[in-house]
Amino acid sequence: MASPTQLVSTLGASGLSAQTLLLGVAVLLLLAGSRHYRLALVLPAAALGALLVDTVLGAAVPADLRLLAAVVGAVSAGTLAAMLESIAVRLAGVLLGGGLVLAIWPAVTAGGPPAPWWLALVGGLVGLFMFPGLYRAALRLVVPLLGGLLLAHAIGRPGDLLWVLGSAVASFLLDTLLLDRSGD
Repeated sequence: MASPTQLVSTLGASGLSAQTLLLGVAVLLLLAGSRHYRLALVLPAAALGALLVDTVLGAAVPADLRLLAAVVGAVSAGTLAAMLESIAVRLAGVLLGGGLVLAIWPAVTAGGPPAPWWLALVGGLVGLFMFPGLYRAALRLVVPLLGGLLLAHAIGRPGDLLWVLGSAVASFLLDTLLLDRSGD
């Protein structure tokens, strides 16, 4: 049986990373998130946990340790979100608000300089306070948007509005077709 250290080294050497983890979360959100409230609640928090840990550790830490830390951050944030629903909804609002600002900025500035950090912070704060009132009512619209933001970030195109909106619209249409056929 492999030791935990060998397992982590094998996972890191296989090319898995926090980006791969985000890609998996994005795909789950895009394909099934709006039909499963718990999934839509836990996955954005898990993605935020993985992103925060990976960003804080940076490139100075070996990839296998960053992956392990990102998984621990994702599981911790997801578990916390499941236990504390209102915090999870607010975290999703922060992720959505800050992510949308970063995705929209290049379209507003015609490909100019990257968005200043404080603009993402303002978007996150707006999402923090506005999102909880909209979440349940707009679940079928919001979850594909969160999935699109995470997908764009996972493939290295966080500011590409076409990827964000294209994947969100495709997910929404797929979800609408599936729900209409199942009689929900």
